[in-house]
Amino acid sequence: MQDERTKTIIHEIQYWKESRLLPAEYCDFLLALYTKGEEEKPGHAPVQTVQLLVPAFVLLSLFMIPLTLLVIYFTQMGFIMQTGLLSFFVGSVWFISGWLHYKRTDWYLIPFVNGLLILLTMSIFVVDHWTTSVQAVYITMLFHFLIWISLGMFMKIRFLLWSGVTAVILWIIFIVL
Repeated sequence: MQDERTKTIIHEIQYWKESRLLPAEYCDFLLALYTKGEEEKPGHAPVQTVQLLVPAFVLLSLFMIPLTLLVIYFTQMGFIMQTGLLSFFVGSVWFISGWLHYKRTDWYLIPFVNGLLILLTMSIFVVDHWTTSVQAVYITMLFHFLIWISLGMFMKIRFLLWSGVTAVILWIIFIVL
């Protein structure tokens, strides 16, 4: 009976750790206490699985940028089909980024920035399709760069903040010259 209770408690602590109901350090302490330090730490295999999936997902998100250019410039699809496909690319890359962020890896930034770049490319493509005004494309670019700056400040991602600031400076130089 006591062994059954201990197994139930260990199972619950493992659930708390996986669900992040308690900090991992507390769960590790409780698991060491109830298992008397004899068993391996639970959840060891999923960590290895996550470590294998991270490079695959990062490479998949990196592959989306050339695929975006391929869809825009080298296909004969209709405008709505291209826009839908590009929206799917943005959504899938941001889903990958969210999953990597949930798994607490810093690699989530690569798909996140790729999503921003694909969204910028898609926005320029849509604005260019609907208008013949170059100024509208420039304003769209500036709007995206300001979003990058805002996201960089809000999410405390210095790389994104400085990328946005650099892009705005280059945008201003390009417009003036």
